[in-house]
Amino acid sequence: MKKRKWNVKLLAIFPVMILLGFLYLYFTGFAYPGKVTISQAYSFKEGEDGRRYLLDQGHERLLCMDQQNKLLYSIENPQDDQKQTLYIDDFCADESGNLYLQASCWDGMHLSEEIILSYDSHGRNQKVVRQWDYSSEWVYKHRIYGLSLQHGKLQYVILNKDQIEVERDQKTELNYSDAETRISDCVFFEDSLFVLDKDGKIYKAENVAQQTEVREIFDVNQCEYSDGIPYRLGISSAGELFYTDIRNRMVMLVRSDNTAVTIVEDTDTLTVFANAEGGLKGCLVGSFLHGLLITFLPAICMPVMGSLNFANCTFSDADFSITGIILGNIAQFVKDGGLFAVCVVLFLLPIIYNVIMPKKKEA
Repeated sequence: MKKRKWNVKLLAIFPVMILLGFLYLYFTGFAYPGKVTISQAYSFKEGEDGRRYLLDQGHERLLCMDQQNKLLYSIENPQDDQKQTLYIDDFCADESGNLYLQASCWDGMHLSEEIILSYDSHGRNQKVVRQWDYSSEWVYKHRIYGLSLQHGKLQYVILNKDQIEVERDQKTELNYSDAETRISDCVFFEDSLFVLDKDGKIYKAENVAQQTEVREIFDVNQCEYSDGIPYRLGISSAGELFYTDIRNRMVMLVRSDNTAVTIVEDTDTLTVFANAEGGLKGCLVGSFLHGLLITFLPAICMPVMGSLNFANCTFSDADFSITGIILGNIAQFVKDGGLFAVCVVLFLLPIIYNVIMPKKKEA
């Protein structure tokens, strides 16, 4: 009897502990002790407030950390006024810790919206700073770049057909042919603007407030790594310019003499295995056909994923792509419990087949 009473007392302690835990979190704020798993890290910055910000999970989560990498808060799957899921593309923070996010909404391969959101120093009180609606036109790449702060005020650029529209204290326009299709990235440093073109060249506007001309300062085709593909720009507090090379999997530092040196190597790895069970011919033909499948099937799968609010996502290999295309299209017609039932049936079919079908007799 005493043992049973003691067990009842133990069970009564747990609800009290849970209640005290919620009260503590309510008054002190939500913190995340221990380690946090980072996946698909995309961007890392230090804000003017001294905090560190990391974007991961395929543009869906932003982590705010202190200098000791203790997690202070996170922003996950932000939404606009229509409750559409947004993907975080860029961010910056002022000296007070107020956070600005540049996010986008995709409908398959079509960009339907770009938006700038603001948060307080605790990652709360989301507000819309500015919003662009592309639903009535075909837009397949971002038009907003270079989100940053100058003297505590927000600045960014908008890519138009033949102009770079600079949004700062004073709105200015820089002439640039086919800007909305040619430009891959832009970054500010003081009064200068650096522009990365898809042809592998980097341009600079010395003083954007005076509408100066954009001049070429670097050409990847003329440096040692001429086969590289520059993807994103970065700049240090000292004005050092960097770019990521997605072909050679490097981070490069641009020098003033139109050369570049490697800062980080082996930023990505890709290995392909061929099935050689069919001998030499089987290995060659199988690898070639598999290469075609993994090239085209993920692209076919992207619109399906976009319709499920997983914009710009796809499956990595042929078997996953085929499964994604089939189940993704089924999901548009069969919802909730029905979709779960379909998955259960597809899972059980090969098991039932293996049980029912007669097994071959051993010779």
